[in-house]
Amino acid sequence: MIRADRPQRRRLLFLLAILTAIVGVNLLTALPRPGIDVLLFQRESLDHLLRGTNPYTVEFQDPYSPSASALFYGPGVSVNGILQFGYPYMPLTLLSALPGHLLGDVRYASLGAMIGAALLIAFARENRTSSIGAALLLTTPAFPVMLLMGWVEAHVVVLVAATWYASCRAPRFLPYATGLLFASKQYTIVILPALMLLANGGSPPFSVVAFMTRAIIAGGVVTLPLVLWDVDAFLRSAVWLQIKQPFRRDALSFLTALFPAHLGQWIVLPFAMTAGVWVTILRLRAAVTFPLAIGLAFFVFFAFNKQAFLNYYYLVIGCLCCAIAAGDARETSVDEPATAVR
Repeated sequence: MIRADRPQRRRLLFLLAILTAIVGVNLLTALPRPGIDVLLFQRESLDHLLRGTNPYTVEFQDPYSPSASALFYGPGVSVNGILQFGYPYMPLTLLSALPGHLLGDVRYASLGAMIGAALLIAFARENRTSSIGAALLLTTPAFPVMLLMGWVEAHVVVLVAATWYASCRAPRFLPYATGLLFASKQYTIVILPALMLLANGGSPPFSVVAFMTRAIIAGGVVTLPLVLWDVDAFLRSAVWLQIKQPFRRDALSFLTALFPAHLGQWIVLPFAMTAGVWVTILRLRAAVTFPLAIGLAFFVFFAFNKQAFLNYYYLVIGCLCCAIAAGDARETSVDEPATAVR
């Protein structure tokens, strides 16, 4: 029955993907581009990179008023209307936005990433739950907002989906997909324990060493060239800036509701709670899949953090859509290759 249904599911998913692409292109062409800093950072950084300038040394004009800038960036980050940092994200998200920039709008790359993530989820196992997870990702109400704003989490979600797809269909590429995922955004450090769920095949410890070596190589290839170009500029823009970011009282975080008068005292809380989540997950590792584990960890980390907005929760949604696809082992396709990763 599953094999008989598969061609129909494929056609429906491809139709949904095509419709999503048409709607996405119409949104990008019909609606005015929002004056959001993320689009400014991506567009100008790519312009400079194509001219041979280090994007981490770029000076951006502050797109916000002084009062809004103080809220978003904190004191001393904007001086005389100039932001004191360059590209604030990891190199991989900049490189992955390049195809869209060459087409005239970096958000075309985001659209491709979101549709690509759904298709990777759908074809990782090609069962009913995979189709459901893919359809949910394409139809989530967060989709159009994510697209219009151009948030880089779209590129992180496609790497989560690629990692899950590799674990199901192409295990030899799993270390490389994992390395790219961990090189995609600064906050992926909080899912490092997930490596214990991934690097578990073969004969330890040598298989673990080989897995980690390949993952590090993949992450290093896309990260080190821009980092080593100017280490100080990278640290100032992509590391220290994140540490200095202020608590946002408009954040979608439980902190703003529970401790509105003393937010700064709770900076360690999301890390401590996420550590507790990982202790529980690793004790129950036989019952928890990789995408579910990182989805739970990301959710707890964001939900009690100083900055948490729709783009972060879109990443959680993407992880959970993968988890839906991974959740029903009884519906695995008969031609699915065996893997050691859940």
